[in-house]
Amino acid sequence: MAKQKKRKAKYTKPDDHFSAGPLEFARFGRVVIGRSRATKEQFEAAQAQLVAQYPIAVAEIDVLVAEIAAQIVRLPPRPSASTGLVGIFCDDGRVSRQRCGRLRQARSSADG
Repeated sequence: MAKQKKRKAKYTKPDDHFSAGPLEFARFGRVVIGRSRATKEQFEAAQAQLVAQYPIAVAEIDVLVAEIAAQIVRLPPRPSASTGLVGIFCDDGRVSRQRCGRLRQARSSADG
């Protein structure tokens, strides 16, 4: 049997490199590698800061969601949504033909 060659680990320079504080990122082609050089104390301090900011961030998101919901409520309903549901139930046989006729008639009079 032939002797197998040992592969030597060769050093490759990263295509791009970025570091900010204890965080360091390097890009090798499409692969991005990140590592933290933070000490345990730095990590604990950053973790405590994030925990303190969490309720504030949740409150800000809740306010934004409430504002968006208030704006959506003021919009007129889309007639196509209810028309589509009537079509689904009537075509599927879940609702009787007589009731489908009444639903479609009510829907068309509401649209026009």
